[in-house]
Amino acid sequence: MKEASSKANAEHKEFEQQLKKRRKEFGDLLEQYSAEVDSYHTKSEIIKRDSIASEVTELAEQLKAAAAEAEYINSQEKLFGWASTKYGNVQK
Repeated sequence: MKEASSKANAEHKEFEQQLKKRRKEFGDLLEQYSAEVDSYHTKSEIIKRDSIASEVTELAEQLKAAAAEAEYINSQEKLFGWASTKYGNVQK
């Protein structure tokens, strides 16, 4: 019984570390997306509008996937009894 408890604790700690790493990497990715979104405020070249439009469409898909990832991470945080991380950049 002691061995099973020890193994469960080890797995819990490993999962917790993986979740912390995933949150950090996801936060970094959101910062990258935010910078990319901000860069479109300065792009006004009409000649490149088709290219810019396809980039924006691709970024919109990435942000949609990021919203799903944020929900998943929040569900995992609940398993540990942690407060849900607020990923405000995903909602913008």
